[in-house]
Amino acid sequence: MRVERARADDAAAVHALYEEAAEWLGARGIPQWLPGAWTPAAVARGIAGGEVFVVRAGTKLPAMLTLVDEDPEIWGAGDGSALYLHKLTVARASAGSRLGRRLLDWAAGEARARGRLHLRLDCAAFNTFLRRYYAAAGFAERGEVDLGRVRLARFERSVTPSR
Repeated sequence: MRVERARADDAAAVHALYEEAAEWLGARGIPQWLPGAWTPAAVARGIAGGEVFVVRAGTKLPAMLTLVDEDPEIWGAGDGSALYLHKLTVARASAGSRLGRRLLDWAAGEARARGRLHLRLDCAAFNTFLRRYYAAAGFAERGEVDLGRVRLARFERSVTPSR
């Protein structure tokens, strides 16, 4: 698995990957993400900011995620001890390959390499599948937060920083 920062020319493929996931979820009655919610302009900004990472397999991008240094809306003011993961997305063609789990482990390693103590993420509180998935991947639930438009469950995985 080769994970690298997304490049500007990956923007269309990254956006398509997110849209595929949003449509798949919506077709199953899981409004975790909505088609069109992550606009092409927002994708381009995330890539330009170095926040978007992709799994590259030749010319294909079977998975992606974003990593940010702070997430005050969901976690409050940060103290620099955590790295925050969002938009973990695996192409439907790669579903069942444990790629998502390997990306979670990669992100924990990235948090460790950046000297962080925790990797944090969230999901819609009603999404019992993801809540079980993250717990099985070593994340502890850290309560819920109500943003008005959605209620989120927060998860945290401890990492040992590199010295």
